[in-house]
Amino acid sequence: LKILDNDYDVIITCIDALMQYTIPPETLKKSVLKLKVGQCVELENCINTLTLMGYKRFDQVDGQGQFAVRGGILDFFMPDGKNPVRVEFWGDEITDINYFEVESQRRIEKAEEIILTPSTEILVEDNQALADTIIKKATNNPTSVINIVDDQIGSPTYAGDLARFLVGEL
Repeated sequence: LKILDNDYDVIITCIDALMQYTIPPETLKKSVLKLKVGQCVELENCINTLTLMGYKRFDQVDGQGQFAVRGGILDFFMPDGKNPVRVEFWGDEITDINYFEVESQRRIEKAEEIILTPSTEILVEDNQALADTIIKKATNNPTSVINIVDDQIGSPTYAGDLARFLVGEL
């Protein structure tokens, strides 16, 4: 996010990273979610947003790009994070935000605000457009699309994998 805010002096990278497809800056700016202690937001909206941002749901968070929900507790691990984040809700109000250790699942550091970034480089903004593109691609190469769908049935994030296929990453 520092690059989006022009908060840098030098960027050092390798050619492979420079050539990798990334989220366009305008899309990334629209795709961040700020969560703050005292903020009112429905837990279900956070879950839907995480899914659209490429996070995968698990029973317990133990790796980057994952999230878990237990009652009024939402855990997620951002791709650029050193530790996962636990957000506690009382109804629709965020009452606590903490970083926690993966191994022990114990809180280690309090936070007042978290800026949640996407977990994938491909974001699906228009499901109908994605479906139309899949139909067109399937007409030309049905085996590739069928294999991806077969591998991902039951996963709420398979659209992201299909989108990666459509831009040639899979």
